[in-house]
Amino acid sequence: MRYLILALIISACGSADNDDDWADTPITTDTSATDTSATDTSTTDSGTSDTAPELVLPEDGTWDMTEPQVISDTCGVGDYQDVLEFVPREIVIENVTEAGFNLDDGVYCDLSESTFSCTTQQIEESALGGTATMMIESTMSGYVENTNLISTKMDVVIESCEGGGCLLIEVALTFPCPIELESNAVKL
Repeated sequence: MRYLILALIISACGSADNDDDWADTPITTDTSATDTSATDTSTTDSGTSDTAPELVLPEDGTWDMTEPQVISDTCGVGDYQDVLEFVPREIVIENVTEAGFNLDDGVYCDLSESTFSCTTQQIEESALGGTATMMIESTMSGYVENTNLISTKMDVVIESCEGGGCLLIEVALTFPCPIELESNAVKL
């Protein structure tokens, strides 16, 4: 029965995207080369020059995402569907200021030094031929490595399921189901 449910969920939620569409830049987790947190951020005027670290801002434009790495999947959603589908293949960054930037469909990301956190998106995903709707919250955050490279983290939570088909889904999953993924965004 569990394998039948698995097959139904995969076929209903699966994506036709091709894995060849991911950007080729590998994920880096070592930010020590660009981490300014240990740097003296004092801006005391000594009469010479400003010693505050330079703020790195991402460039406006289209960014490709590298293939995500699953950090955590406590409910085992990956057993039923490709969790990489929760990360977009590309993002659009616009209206960059020292305070933040816009990401795609009106999502705003606060920027503090080189770290950013975006507003949470509420997503509804149809499953099992439209007989179930998954209610999902997705939040992107990360670190601006340089003007053309961003390390990102996606926190995705499948909050609940609505519809008659949810009976099958609830046999396999318990809600809420948190998933964490990491990827890099590379400026085209």
